[in-house]
Amino acid sequence: GNVAANHISLRVYVSEDTNFTIAPTPNGEDGHCYRLPTPTTCGENGPCGPDQHAAPCILQWDAGWNTVDIDIPASTGVVKTIFFERQNEGGETVTVIIDDLRLTQP
Repeated sequence: GNVAANHISLRVYVSEDTNFTIAPTPNGEDGHCYRLPTPTTCGENGPCGPDQHAAPCILQWDAGWNTVDIDIPASTGVVKTIFFERQNEGGETVTVIIDDLRLTQP
């Protein structure tokens, strides 16, 4: 079901240095429009506008375990899915493990 939240935290393991975006997304919405940490500038097309890009929201993770703590804007409302999208160019395989994902409110 949907969860009202204003913060996402998780631990993520990546086998190689890599770049991702994360988007806590309301039910039925385009995840590209809810990328964090600055969703008003880093969506792409769809309801978030044609001039927005992923670059401001790319998270750079080093090989090994990484901790992620990001606020979710109130405008997101409720979260139905968490959308992870790899942003690296190239075809190398990267192992990704998501651990201890939490959606929280104050």
